[in-house]
Amino acid sequence: MKKIKVGVVLSGLKNQGPVNVVRTLVNKRKSVKYTIFCLSDNIDDIILSEFIDYGVEVYFTKENSFFKRILFLYQILKKHPQDVIHSHGITADLYCCFIKNKKISTVHNRLLEDYIPLFGFFVGHMAYYVHAFILGRFNHLVSCAESVDVILENAKINPNKSVIRNGVNLEKFKVLNPDEKEKLRVQYGFDHKDNILVYCGSLSKRKNVIGLLKRLQLNANDRLIIVGDGPLDSECRKIVEHDARYIFTGSIESPVNYYQIANVFLSASESEGFPLALLEAYASGCILFVSNIPSHAEISHLLNNNCIYLFDLSDMKINIPNNIFENVPAHQNFSKISDAEMSRQYELLFHSIID
Repeated sequence: MKKIKVGVVLSGLKNQGPVNVVRTLVNKRKSVKYTIFCLSDNIDDIILSEFIDYGVEVYFTKENSFFKRILFLYQILKKHPQDVIHSHGITADLYCCFIKNKKISTVHNRLLEDYIPLFGFFVGHMAYYVHAFILGRFNHLVSCAESVDVILENAKINPNKSVIRNGVNLEKFKVLNPDEKEKLRVQYGFDHKDNILVYCGSLSKRKNVIGLLKRLQLNANDRLIIVGDGPLDSECRKIVEHDARYIFTGSIESPVNYYQIANVFLSASESEGFPLALLEAYASGCILFVSNIPSHAEISHLLNNNCIYLFDLSDMKINIPNNIFENVPAHQNFSKISDAEMSRQYELLFHSIID
């Protein structure tokens, strides 16, 4: 299969879901030559070095002006022409709608459902209608989940669309044997009596972390590791500041070790696209105890309801069943959530766009 040139447009280069999807695509590439175009200098040096090590060229601008960013994108694409442009997120989509290349956008969120908590009622609606109009100008849309595709279908935004679920690096996120797990637990200051739960993600309103902390009922041997930061960081810490069972790590490069020592992954999110953190935790051996929202229900179906429990967001208290820590069934269905499968589907799509 002939190699094609795909230019990936991102608003920034930080350790977040869409960027991590791109990292996977670059890592698993076979018939594609990727180039990264970043619309700001908001760049994580570790991720930048990773792309450079893979031989991928990265171009970014320090300009804050809307028109200068359009000019940057226009000029850099003229100098480094691409067969297909692959955009991620509302900011990148906005700038890409001004270029004439064949272009694809991956929709990572649930649009209006996410924009109202993020921007407020009026600005959230405005962002939704603007984004919907922009997405209609793309050659093809990719939904990161079936539940996202339903939203695009109902809104009749663009008839040319498909679903490619986010995939997990199964070489990195894997189940440890009992001896390895116990050794890693000791390294992090835990022992075999501790029931370790982990949350990983932004400390934000949409992720409902405050609701989780206020309603979660922990037992004496339970420990909750909270991985990540965000606008509600201080408020979250204050809620449990005198309880040593809650451990905050802040933002870290990779949560894999925390997943591998944990028994349970927790999420009380009110909205998700297709949560990569949840899948990575599952691949690392965690039981999933998560809110009953469309994307989590989709994952439950994908995993044949194996090792996943759904709770209702209206529950006044969130109780972890004691038997969740006992007789853990074997995890399965890894092939369905692999990064290799995701990359394969994207490469087939890129080729179909230019054929």
